[in-house]
Amino acid sequence: MIGYITYFLAGLASVWLTLFMWGFSAGPATPAPWYRLVCSLVVWVCASALSLHYTKPAALLALACTTITIATAVVYESFWALLSPIDLAVVVCATVTLFRRSRERWLALTARPGFRLRLILSVVPLVVCCFMVNLRLVGPLILAGPPPQGGGLPAP
Repeated sequence: MIGYITYFLAGLASVWLTLFMWGFSAGPATPAPWYRLVCSLVVWVCASALSLHYTKPAALLALACTTITIATAVVYESFWALLSPIDLAVVVCATVTLFRRSRERWLALTARPGFRLRLILSVVPLVVCCFMVNLRLVGPLILAGPPPQGGGLPAP
């Protein structure tokens, strides 16, 4: 349940902050914010829901997405993104989960909470995402792919 709460809140905060900062700019100057947005959406919607049923694959998915986010921040020199405590919380939670459950099978179902509660909680990230993220505006940003290096507004 700790993984669910961590991935849900970290993904939500990261998506919100990325979209908030994207709204104040003329477009990202590097592809790093696009990777952060996509990886944060995966952590928020997929890893949090998956953590209620299969904790190890969820932790690995969250760790992979956060690693991609940190790697793109380093590659594209977006060093401000490296200061994020959100990424640190996800990395710590996923790493601790993987170490503590290292002897378990990868697809071992969790027993608690009950199945009905897990089913309801696994739909919550998707419902919150549908209400918070305007797909008419954010969908084309994601589908367009990462912007070219030196993006922003075209030169006059």
